[in-house]
Amino acid sequence: MKKYKIFVINPGSTSTKLALFENEHKILETNVFHDSSVLLQFPTVNAQLPYRKKLIMDFLSENHIVLSDVDAIVGRGGSCYPVASGVYVIDDKLIEDTAASCRRSSAAGSSWSIRRA
Repeated sequence: MKKYKIFVINPGSTSTKLALFENEHKILETNVFHDSSVLLQFPTVNAQLPYRKKLIMDFLSENHIVLSDVDAIVGRGGSCYPVASGVYVIDDKLIEDTAASCRRSSAAGSSWSIRRA
């Protein structure tokens, strides 16, 4: 049976949870808590993207995870309009709609941009 590596990003309002799975088995996980004084430096949730991306890239580097070895990247979050649950291609339209912050102000939506960046 082929072993698939799946990297999971779950950005929340005060933390970013990261995990690496091999098929259904969790290999590695962390929960990075964000100090409120740091988050208050950003005028919007979307402005946190470089900050959160750096934390994610540091996690990958520290754990010797090479993204080209990962079969799938999964993130919690959504676009600015209701969609059915499922798998979506992260394209420019999805990123633009999410960046526009239509009807959402949670960090979860930023995971689209993090996965594409």
